[in-house]
This record gives sequence, C-alpha cells and structure tokens, in this order.
Amino acid sequence: FHTTVRTKAEGRSVTLEFDTTCGYVKKLAEQLAEVDPYREISYRGEGPLTFKLAAEHLLRAYRASYGLPLTILRYFSIYGPRQRPDMAYRIFCEQLLRGEPIIVFGDGAQSRSNTYVSDCVAATVAALERPAEGAILNVGGGREITLLEAITILARELGVEPVIEHREPRKGDQRRTVADTTRARALLGWAPQVEPEEGLAAQVRWVRERLERA
Repeated sequence: FHTTVRTKAEGRSVTLEFDTTCGYVKKLAEQLAEVDPYREISYRGEGPLTFKLAAEHLLRAYRASYGLPLTILRYFSIYGPRQRPDMAYRIFCEQLLRGEPIIVFGDGAQSRSNTYVSDCVAATVAALERPAEGAILNVGGGREITLLEAITILARELGVEPVIEHREPRKGDQRRTVADTTRARALLGWAPQVEPEEGLAAQVRWVRERLERA
C-alpha cells in the first residue's frame, strides 16, 4: 500500500497513514474525530479510501496475530517546503510568481486545517518516543483557513495581486475538513505549533528560491 509507511525504532513500530481525511462523512459544523463514521465520498487524494482503510485493517490484523506494536497517524494534508508539485499551495505559489491566474473551484470558502511539515515530524517523533499502543490519531493543523484566505496570504508574502478565476465546484470536493487532534494531544503530548501565516511564508520562501535557482 503506497500510502502507508512503517518505521521501526528501538523495537517499536509506528505506522503512518497519509491523508485519510477524504473518506470521513461530511460534517459541516464539527471537527473530524478518529471515531467518526466514514464512507467513500471522494475519489480525490492519493488513493481511494478503501485502500487506506485496508492498510489500517491489515496492520491491526498483524497486531492481533503477531503482537506488532503500532500507532496509526492520520495526517491532514501536509504543506511547507518541499511539498509535492501537484498540491494546491505549491501550485498557487508558482502561478502567483509567474503572474498566472489561479483557478478556484466554487466560491473559495471551502476550508481546511492543513498541517505544516514540522508539526507532522514532531507528531511522528512523539509517537516513536511515547507510543500510544494500538491508537489511531489525527495529526492536523491548529487553525482552519479558507482557500481564499490561503491565497491571500501567499500573494501578500510574494508581493503580488492574485488573479482568481472561479469555476463550478468539482464533484467529490469537501466543503470543510478539520482535524480533531484531541487524542493526539492527550496521548502523545503533541500539539501543532505553526500557524498558517508562518507556514505559508516558509513555503513561499522555498518555492521562490527554488524557481530562482532553476
């Protein structure tokens, strides 16, 4: 399963499950908790939810059969320096630098609690050092922002005026995706530290430097 990475350290095993948020049931007024029901509501993301859940079930089966110690971390989309080139914030940065319009599907008020890369690293290290045996934990950013707010921050950091073209909403896109990190905070002693303004500014610096070197 390409969306799962297993890391062993000091006899312990931590399983990292990437971006499973696409499969939670839509909840417009609440955060998403690990115990919330889920179903296939989106085909977008790194892979169908079915495969991601299958990876979790497979690992739990190994735990039950062979005593494999594990903690499963569900990362909510990761951003920051070295973000994949197909991810929205990376695309937006490069389009703004080139003076190209940004296509926004819908009104741009859809919101996310994306996670800065250093906060993901900190959660992973915490799971290694303070394993929550058998737990499934959300790892998400500390503050929710809308798509238009993110674009505004990126444009301000770059010193440009964004040109936005609105298109019809895409099927399968979720209106709101926000991580409930209560369990990770309690079990790992972890909490996200990087606010969107700080994280997006760091991503802008990295993208600008990379394009200047190209």
